[in-house]
Formats: sequence, structure tokens, C-alpha cells
Amino acid sequence: MSFVDPYDVALAALDADNFSAFAYLKTAEELLANPIDRSAGRELVIRALDRRESHFAGTEPLLKQLVRHAGLYPYLLSEFNELSISEELAMLAHQTPFSSAYVFHSAQLKIYEMLINGRNVILSAPTSMGKSAIVDSLIASGKFKKLVIVLPTVALVDETRRRLSLNFGNTFQVIHHGSQVLTEDKAIFVLTQERVNA
Repeated sequence: MSFVDPYDVALAALDADNFSAFAYLKTAEELLANPIDRSAGRELVIRALDRRESHFAGTEPLLKQLVRHAGLYPYLLSEFNELSISEELAMLAHQTPFSSAYVFHSAQLKIYEMLINGRNVILSAPTSMGKSAIVDSLIASGKFKKLVIVLPTVALVDETRRRLSLNFGNTFQVIHHGSQVLTEDKAIFVLTQERVNA
């Protein structure tokens, strides 16, 4: 007997004529409850949010609960008009020190707290994970005087330099090239690996 992946079944159900929002959300909940399948459950919740109007009308309380269970706190802010007191407290607990308008999701908060407490972290994450928000929050924390950000391309260095200069240029000197001279007590070095080595 072959194994049927509940994640695949739920995804296929999204396009079926006899779609059941409750069966789909139940699968998402079951996957979220298992640490091994948690990321698959989180993916199902994100897909449910994407099709909320067409497939999940009348399930808003369940969907909100799953968003919170998945640790996807920014979606509470962007996708729902009314929040309960407990949801607002959860949002407050995940607010970044950088901006009151930005809320960490659970993975971002975990990484931020590890770094702010002096732990070493190696993070490999896709573009949409929110690494820039973690970096900006570390800078805004006021705990660090000098930071080094190593990026793979000159284009990313230039993009990051502009963002950091705009947000932190009045507090930190932003150095992005070896010809620049350190003149301030607080500095952010934004360099490629080659420039760091040089």
C-alpha cells in the first residue's frame, strides 16, 4: 500500500469541485501540530489566505487561529480587519524594534532573539523570509556599534547601502567600499566577500 501525502491531497483539493474548506484547514492543523510537517502546514495556511475570498468564506475565525498557530503574525496585520485582544498582544510581542508597522513571524523572532543574545547563527533562507527585517532590527536595537554585512553581489551591496543609509544614516556611518575611511564610532560595513578579504 502506498503512502498518500496529506499535503498533496490538500493541494489537489483546492482545485476540486467538491472542495471542503473545513477538511483543508483540518489537514493544515494536523500538519502544523507535527514538528516534522510544520512547514507544509504553514504553506497550506498561506495558500488558504491567498484564496480566502473564493474558497474560505465563513471560516475566518478558524483561518485566523491557524495563522497564529503557524506563527505567521504579519498576516494577522495584513489580512484581517478585526483582531481579538489576545491576537493584538501576540502582534505586540512580535513587533520589531525597527518599526511599529512591521511584525516578525515566529522564525524571524527566534533568529533575532538568538542574535541579540550573542548566539552565532547560520541562516539559509529564501528571499521572502525577511532577513533584511532581522538585520534592520538588530541595528535598531542599539546593542551593536559595528556591524558587517556580507552580500554576494555589488548590486545587492548598493541596494542594501541605500536602505541602511536612509534608515540609519544619521546614526551609523555606512561603509561600502574599501576606499572609505572609518570616521565614526558607529559603523555598518556593507561589502562583498571580495571587499571584506581586501
